[in-house]
Amino acid sequence: MIFDSLKKMFKPIYLLVLPILLFLTIFIVYNRPSAIYAQENTGEINIAALLEEPPSPPQPSVDQGERIMRALALAYPDRISNLQFRRQNENDPGDWAFQIDGRWLYYAEGRILPEDRRHRVSEYRAMGFNSNYRMELPSWESGEEQRAARTRNYEESLTRVAQPRPPVTEPRPPSPTRANYIFEAIWRGSSRAE
Repeated sequence: MIFDSLKKMFKPIYLLVLPILLFLTIFIVYNRPSAIYAQENTGEINIAALLEEPPSPPQPSVDQGERIMRALALAYPDRISNLQFRRQNENDPGDWAFQIDGRWLYYAEGRILPEDRRHRVSEYRAMGFNSNYRMELPSWESGEEQRAARTRNYEESLTRVAQPRPPVTEPRPPSPTRANYIFEAIWRGSSRAE
């Protein structure tokens, strides 16, 4: 009996509150500033724009030198210290550097060189740091067709008559040497004896 009277009492209130809430929702959405929609306010309700999350603030860019030097510092925390961006003077653009056994090593255009050699990058080859890995794995494909095509090409190449290579008339120019300063410093091995 009490429940029946409560039902009868709250039913008109419920029926009155629901249309008011619906009206307020439409009124607030309709009168929002048009800057939210990035278009002129035509009076249409853009539900998708309301449900979208606000854009995240742009992240500061990290250059390749910083990424590589940070990765090395994390990989060898007992050997590498004082990771920082260093400049020698006002005119120096600066490079990322760290210390190993009191010796500063700099990231100089893909090479890790000691302080006295960092401006002689043309004498050394760049190191092959691969930093363009995807965040997710690509979708897997069987590859059976490609394997079959490679096998066919290989079998066909065995039956073809081999053409002799032309003789090399000019010697190759000497390639720059590899800068092993980082490996020598980390592993303390500048020679075979060490």
